[in-house]
Amino acid sequence: MIKNSIQIGKNIPNTFDKQYIFDLNLIFNDGTQQKINKINNIKSIEMITTDMNINYNTIKKFSIKVSVIDLGINSYSLNNNLDLLKDSNTFQNSNLFIEFTNINNILLCTCYVIESNHFMFLTPPNY
Repeated sequence: MIKNSIQIGKNIPNTFDKQYIFDLNLIFNDGTQQKINKINNIKSIEMITTDMNINYNTIKKFSIKVSVIDLGINSYSLNNNLDLLKDSNTFQNSNLFIEFTNINNILLCTCYVIESNHFMFLTPPNY
């Protein structure tokens, strides 16, 4: 019998929260670029807020890459041109949704990672 046992990992959490790394690159009409990087533990984020004071009418196109760190790393990307005649531009593929909104000529941008936690497992019939 061991009297003085040592418990290893007492303070180490037994779960690891999923992390989302958002990398947004804005390309402006004059050719300059601005990179915005954020890390979050939930799959939606306001990438650009109105207090960042980015002029909506100066953006030409964007590209975004999101890396999801869980038990491995999955990366998703999306890029497109903005239609500045619209007050809202939304883009999506099977993994990402991003929206650019014009609020009094100031840009607001939100991004959402589309993940499905529903899996169907089929087994062959027993013959």
